Amino acid sequence: MNVPRFLLRCAPLLGLLAAASLPAADQPQWGQAWTRNMVSAERGLPDSFDLETGRNVKWSVPLGTHSHSTPVVAGGRIYLGTNNGAPRDPAQMGDRGVLLCLDEKDGQMLWQLVVPKRQPPFPLPRPAPQCILRPR
Repeated sequence: MNVPRFLLRCAPLLGLLAAASLPAADQPQWGQAWTRNMVSAERGLPDSFDLETGRNVKWSVPLGTHSHSTPVVAGGRIYLGTNNGAPRDPAQMGDRGVLLCLDEKDGQMLWQLVVPKRQPPFPLPRPAPQCILRPR
């Protein structure tokens, strides 16, 4: 099966989008809030999807070449971190970090925060002071 690269980059989000087609609870953090329980209490969720036929895929969006977070779903919005591999704003070019906010219903970008990446050499954290006890 020859799947275009941009679809493969979107694959982590596609499972979430398949589930987003059903009325679903917010997922403000991976593993549910406070319990870290990786088992969803929701029923009837899709267990697979097919990019070629669109089965169980509500929508997809191109992401950058790297994703830096698990998507957070809250209040009808999806928040995720990526890079600027697929720039959405011609004024924001180059290798940058991007926080995207998408509409859960249709995947439309509501806003993005684009920030330059730290360039080496950047200061490394200094080691914590050590207390050395010497016997008398």
